[in-house]
Amino acid sequence: MSKLNGLEAYWLRKGLELVLEQAIVEIEEVENIGRRPIMTAGYMIQEIEQLQKKLRKMTLKKDLKAQDEYNRNN
Repeated sequence: MSKLNGLEAYWLRKGLELVLEQAIVEIEEVENIGRRPIMTAGYMIQEIEQLQKKLRKMTLKKDLKAQDEYNRNN
């Protein structure tokens, strides 16, 4: 399987962040009405972090270096 370039990895990373944010909001809404959600916020955070690690492994090394450099400077 071919690796992802920096732009593809960025889109997927941002998508995972949006999914996590929305999932936490939905979990909090369910908890606020007195129900127990099937998944907890902690579980969702753990799963998204694992996916982000997999995504990093699937990204081209040259793009990871550029991403790391950008994160250090900002």
